[in-house]
Amino acid sequence: MRFLNLFKRRQGESPAPSLDGVNVHLSEIEGAIEIVDHFPRVNWAIVRKAVTQYQQHPAINRLWTELGAQWLVLIGKDLGEHYKLYESDHLLLMSGQPNVTRTLATIGDAAYIRLERIIGRLAADRELGKHAVVVFDTMEAYFDYVSYFHPDREGAYGMSAGMHIGRGYGHTILNGKLQTIDRTLVHELAHHMVSHRSLPLWLNEGIAQFVEDLVPGYRSPLVDHRQVRLHRRYWTWFGINHFWAGHSFKSVPSQRLSYQLSDILFRNLVSHPLRRKRLHEFIATAHPGDAGATACMECFGCPLAALVEEFLGRGEWGYAPAERS
Repeated sequence: MRFLNLFKRRQGESPAPSLDGVNVHLSEIEGAIEIVDHFPRVNWAIVRKAVTQYQQHPAINRLWTELGAQWLVLIGKDLGEHYKLYESDHLLLMSGQPNVTRTLATIGDAAYIRLERIIGRLAADRELGKHAVVVFDTMEAYFDYVSYFHPDREGAYGMSAGMHIGRGYGHTILNGKLQTIDRTLVHELAHHMVSHRSLPLWLNEGIAQFVEDLVPGYRSPLVDHRQVRLHRRYWTWFGINHFWAGHSFKSVPSQRLSYQLSDILFRNLVSHPLRRKRLHEFIATAHPGDAGATACMECFGCPLAALVEEFLGRGEWGYAPAERS
């Protein structure tokens, strides 16, 4: 066996299934690693094919965690000697900021557990291998890494605090220069947790913002009467259908209001004594094709408009299917 001896198990933990008899290392899988933009890019399809023979191995989850760790170590070598690999209950973290990383690991593990409860995911439904997180010390390194996944690699990039990347071995990257790194981690973990589901964007972002409350000292901004009037005025004038369709999240004039509205709608679902009992079912069945309208009626017995009406009062808040040309 040629695995990297990267981790020490904490006292009191039950022993992990043995990896004896397994001999897989990223560097020994032909065609698995390519250096692009100074970073090792792994062809995970080739890796999956190489480990197919171990699919029924009792330690398959640990095997994928080890492979993920090997990959992060390669990234760390390119970033600098001060980058180290850290492991928590649910995360693998590559970072050059040890104090920050310990905080991120604690918050990340708590968010991971809370998210599984919110969406109703069982341990058996988890992806193989612990979720990987890379904390970049510089914005230059962060954007150099991001460029590989951007469709226009020669284009300019706006400010970004972090990103969940679902391609290959699912992972989260964080811009370590920003003060909101802890909130960004739990926000992106939420996107990771539901990445296997096709959710309406408002619901996806509502979940992600709700879990940010786990960050010590952070609370979602209060919405006062002025904000309520602003929402009512905007969605009345411009219509709310582009919110349900997800387009308003990508438009500068409506972006802030869209995120705020999605946050409020999801928090109201969680706090509702009856609706929260069927929240798992709603998250599991809501579809972006109708903004979750069918699931809302089946799970809560009301149209989407009723969710907005509880916040803004009566109005034209319903979802209207786009007309086909």
